[in-house]
Amino acid sequence: MTEKYSCENCSMRKRYDKNPKSLLARIWHWHAGWCPGFKKYMTSLPDEQRIEMGKRYRLKKYGTMYQFKAKMTGSVKVVV
Repeated sequence: MTEKYSCENCSMRKRYDKNPKSLLARIWHWHAGWCPGFKKYMTSLPDEQRIEMGKRYRLKKYGTMYQFKAKMTGSVKVVV
């Protein structure tokens, strides 16, 4: 059974899409950085979609496959 996440239809995220510089959009961006529910949502996505969303929303920990796998395995990241 696949889980449904309210993150898919979040009104705060929609505000971020409309105007990333607004106060509510900035609050959502800050919240997305530490929210355990959003983390579950992001890790449930296929790799391509997760990376795309990480880049779109400037969430570095989800932006590349290498960074994501390094965090999950606990290995050291090397940035070139």
